[in-house]
Amino acid sequence: MRSSTLWLATLLCVATASWTAPAAEAQNWPIKPLRFEVVGSPAGLPDTAARALTTVLSKSLGVPIVVENRPGAGGNIAASVVAKAAPDGYTFLVTGTNYAVDPVLLPDPGFDYVRDLAPVSMTVAARSLLVAAPSLRVKDINDIIALAKQKPKAVSIAIGEIRARTPETG
Repeated sequence: MRSSTLWLATLLCVATASWTAPAAEAQNWPIKPLRFEVVGSPAGLPDTAARALTTVLSKSLGVPIVVENRPGAGGNIAASVVAKAAPDGYTFLVTGTNYAVDPVLLPDPGFDYVRDLAPVSMTVAARSLLVAAPSLRVKDINDIIALAKQKPKAVSIAIGEIRARTPETG
């Protein structure tokens, strides 16, 4: 079995519909709690990153940050909530590689990843492994892509997350 090390990043994104805050409002931001919509279940990499980030940001900004886990649909449930939120700088998406993959896998999720969401910051980078059964006869990711193009219905994938323990998740 061959494996390749891949880097997975957790990103922080925000809704991007045109928002122009008056100067006084921008100087007082934030004046209410922030929301972090997380693409996965509690204790997954995006959740762990979000909770670690909220600890620091909440103290620094002086407002609470609410973390809401919205697993499902490959991250599109959480992404849709953020894309359709008021573009006021209070609702953020904590996502991973699905930010790059979902627009291809689900061409019409009800919003546009490029138009409606804007990356703010990469918060975490983690290694992951890509493994395949020897019977698949592939050496690397390029072989898998070529096979998937040649036989689109013959290749399936499963994506797992590293579960991490934090003080919040035990």
